[in-house]
Amino acid sequence: MFKTRLLSGIVLVIAAIFLIVTGNEVLLFSTLLISCIGMFELFRVFKFEKSLYCFDFVLHQLKVELHT
Repeated sequence: MFKTRLLSGIVLVIAAIFLIVTGNEVLLFSTLLISCIGMFELFRVFKFEKSLYCFDFVLHQLKVELHT
């Protein structure tokens, strides 16, 4: 278990460094993807990942992030 977490931590640090150095649209869309995955996990905890409110909220967030 420790080796798995250590390896995933190393991979995530390498990916973070790559994304930060690359910047621009790559960083924007990777941050958007991570945010969407996080929101989906949060919605799954509260048991409404399949509700219409969830879909509407995600679309609104995409619209806001793409316009800023």
